[in-house]
Amino acid sequence: MSLSVLVIDDSSVVRHTVERTLTGAGYSAVAAADGREGIRLWQEAQPGLVITDIMMPERDGIETIMEIRRLCPDAKILAMTGFRHTGSVDFVEMLRRLGADDVLIKPFDPEVLLAKVDRLVNLGPVELSAA
Repeated sequence: MSLSVLVIDDSSVVRHTVERTLTGAGYSAVAAADGREGIRLWQEAQPGLVITDIMMPERDGIETIMEIRRLCPDAKILAMTGFRHTGSVDFVEMLRRLGADDVLIKPFDPEVLLAKVDRLVNLGPVELSAA
């Protein structure tokens, strides 16, 4: 049985791209269009990994990460964002401190996505890298 991954992103293009990439690599994927729906699906499916965008309507990715961490401190979470720095704030470091195990900067190469997913599901906690 393949590992289940929950993909949360308000962009249907990104959601479908990530889903296709994951299923092509043998993972099972379920998707949500925002954090509110993502939390509901997470509670139902208890996936092995959550991949969430940060900037979304309804419930953003930061709130989503914090809620999943509250419900399951050991959950594996990969945050996706188009931001690396916001002024003097290192956005990637901030996401790590808020509970993301790793961060994927958009746009991304599918091979980079799969490498991060593989590391998270196979090695447990990973050293943060924003590639």
